[in-house]
Amino acid sequence: MKHYFAGSNTCTGFAGAFESIFDTGKLKHLFVLKGGPGVGKSSLMKRIAAYLDERGSSVECFHCSSDPDSLDGIIVDGRFAVADGTAPHIVDPVMPGAADTLISLGDGLDAAGLGANRGRISELTASMQRQFKAAHGFVAAAEGAYCAAGALISMDEYQTEEVFEGIAAAIPAASKGKSGGRRLFLSAVTPDGLRSLLDAREFAPAVRIEAPWCADLTRHLRRLAARLTREGHDVQEAVNPVNACRLEGLIVDDIPVLVRDEPIAEERLFAVDSDCLNAASRERARRMYADAIAAACEQLARARELHSQIERFYTSAMDFSVCDRAFERVIGAIEI
Repeated sequence: MKHYFAGSNTCTGFAGAFESIFDTGKLKHLFVLKGGPGVGKSSLMKRIAAYLDERGSSVECFHCSSDPDSLDGIIVDGRFAVADGTAPHIVDPVMPGAADTLISLGDGLDAAGLGANRGRISELTASMQRQFKAAHGFVAAAEGAYCAAGALISMDEYQTEEVFEGIAAAIPAASKGKSGGRRLFLSAVTPDGLRSLLDAREFAPAVRIEAPWCADLTRHLRRLAARLTREGHDVQEAVNPVNACRLEGLIVDDIPVLVRDEPIAEERLFAVDSDCLNAASRERARRMYADAIAAACEQLARARELHSQIERFYTSAMDFSVCDRAFERVIGAIEI
């Protein structure tokens, strides 16, 4: 079972890759779950994922960046998907009944019971939204520090090109044909810190690109992705968790190609050279970056706690037999 994030809390707000991940043009069927917080969407997806994983299916789990213990969606055998379709996840049925199905878990809610707590739910929601706004502001501050540090380094473009030529040569010839083109997040800014879900045991040995902390290699990664796609490889983009316009790497067939400081198990290492105009200023920027990310994560932790309080109102008003019926419905459709 492989684990990714479906989005991240970035310098411009929440950024997701839902349209790329849950592409109905590539899926046989998409089940979209609707309903408020605490109605069992994530628990239902975990239950489906565990059931099918135990029976030999290939399962991908996409986690929520605002609560990594929760799921935003799953994909089974690359053909079936179940996704949370409530805000901020922009997932809606495109061809209802034909290629996708809307499942309303909110049908199990006691509306009268919730209505009695409407004022408190509204207050908590407003407070939670302010925490998210503050968190995204701190991530924007981290991005500013990153860009300031980047202005202080000078990369050897010729040597960098040679490194990427070496990476291209190190990728085995394509065997299964291209079917990717997805954008996804291996890492995200979360209440638990800047967190990666990469489990090297689930992939082929990785290619790690060692580069200065503030070096943006997005242009080179996209050029490599285009080349390998033309050669028939299945290439997916790993989006940067702080700025969704950048990349932190690629997944080529089953090989992670990542720009990382820290070692990865069973890696093949390629190093990019650079010069720094002012090492002390770059280190100061790195500390500012780390402090801003830590502050963002603190705000996200407060937002998660507020969300948990909101969930409790919904959970107490929920008839979870609706989730049991939804489980049988989805499993029945997949196992046909």
